Amino acid sequence: MTVKGGTSQACAACKYQRRKCSATCPLAPYFPPDNPKQFQNAHKLFGVSNILKILNRIDPSQKSEAMRSIIYESNIRDKYPVYGCLGIIMTLQFQIQQVQYECNLVNNQLEHIRQQQQLHCPMLKLWPLSRFSMIMFCLIRMYKLQVTSTTTKPCGYNICITETP
Repeated sequence: MTVKGGTSQACAACKYQRRKCSATCPLAPYFPPDNPKQFQNAHKLFGVSNILKILNRIDPSQKSEAMRSIIYESNIRDKYPVYGCLGIIMTLQFQIQQVQYECNLVNNQLEHIRQQQQLHCPMLKLWPLSRFSMIMFCLIRMYKLQVTSTTTKPCGYNICITETP
C-alpha cells in the first residue's frame, strides 16, 4: 500500500482501511504512517467519514488547526476516557483558582507588612530618600541606635552604629 509510484508508505488512515493511499489523500498530511495510534484514536472518537466532512466544510486555511484539535481531543480521550478534555480544563481551572487564592494571600501579607512599616517608620512617605537611607532610618528608629560617625568613601558608605542605653 504505497502512494502512486510505490516509493512512499501509505498514511495511517489508508493503512488502517487497507486501501491504496493516493497522492491526493486528504488524511495523509495529518496521519503519518509511523503513528497509527494517532489515527486509531481519531477514528474511534470521530470516525473517518466525520473527519472528512469536517475537512470538506471548513476553509482550507483552517484545516491544519481543525485536525490538530481533532487529534489532540482524541488522544486525550484515549488517555483519560472518563472526562477527556473536560478533565484537563477542570484541572487547569482549579490550578488557576489556587494561584489566585495564593496571590490574594501574598497581597494581604504585603499590605500588612506595609502597614507595620508605616507604624515604625512614619516619615518614609514624607522624605524622598534613597533605598539605603530609608533602610538606615528604619534600623535606627526601630532599634534605637545612635549614629556616632558617618563617612562617605568613593566605594560607598561606612557607618559606625552603637546602641543607646
